[in-house]
Amino acid sequence: MNWHLLILLLLGMILGICVILPAAAQPEQPATGSQDEGIFIVHCDVDGAIVTMDNEVKGVIRNGTLAVPVNLSAPRYKTFTVTFPEGTHSMIWVKEGSDLLYSSYGISPEMATSDMTFNGKLPKGKIESAELFLVAPSGGYSRDIEVDINKLMVNRLEEEKTPPLIKTIFSLLFPNYKGKEWNDIFSLDNNTQIGFENKEIKPYLKTEGNHVSVRDQGDYMQLTNAILTITYSGESA
Repeated sequence: MNWHLLILLLLGMILGICVILPAAAQPEQPATGSQDEGIFIVHCDVDGAIVTMDNEVKGVIRNGTLAVPVNLSAPRYKTFTVTFPEGTHSMIWVKEGSDLLYSSYGISPEMATSDMTFNGKLPKGKIESAELFLVAPSGGYSRDIEVDINKLMVNRLEEEKTPPLIKTIFSLLFPNYKGKEWNDIFSLDNNTQIGFENKEIKPYLKTEGNHVSVRDQGDYMQLTNAILTITYSGESA
C-alpha cells in the first residue's frame, strides 16, 4: 500500500469522517469496464448520507459504502460533499502531492515552502467548523534544532505598505484579516514516521480561494496531503 492510501485510511480513523478511495485500493472490488472507466469507493459510517461530487448527486451510502463510477479521462472532481440525514453537511477539499521541503544548502525557508489554494466558494449555510488536516512523512522531527523547525500559514497577508494607523483600525475591526500562522506543527508518529497536524481554521476563512502554505525551517519533510473539511448546517452548497 502506498503513502496516499495509508494516509487516507488513517484519516478516516483519526477524524471520523467519510473517506473516498479509488477502487484499486479495494482488493474485493474487481476492476470493470474499459480502461477509461473506474470506481470511487466512498466509505462513511452514516447510512443514508447523500454523496455529491462537483454539485452532482452520485448516490446514497448503504451499508457504509457507495461505489461511484467515474470516467478516468474526464477532469478530476474538485469538491466532495456528504449531506447527513439530520441536516449537517460536510464539504471536503483534498490536495495530494509529494513536495520535498528542506531549507538548507543555500535553500531559504521561503524557497522551501509549499503553497496551495483550495479553489471554490464556501457553502451558503452556517459554518460550524473548518478543519485542516495535513500529512507529511518525517514532519515534526529534526536532529539539529528543536524549535521553529516548520511553519503553517493560513490566508496569511504579508506586511503591506499600509500606514500604521490604518493597520491598527483594521486590526480592531477585523482581528483575523491578516490570517494566521503557527510554528512547530506536526505530531510525529514514531511507528510510521509520518507527521500529522489538525488545525481548526474557521476564524481565518475567506469566502473563496482559501490559501495555505507549509514552510520548512529545518524539519526536512515531504508534504503529501492537505485536506480541508468544512462542516455546515442549513442551506446546502
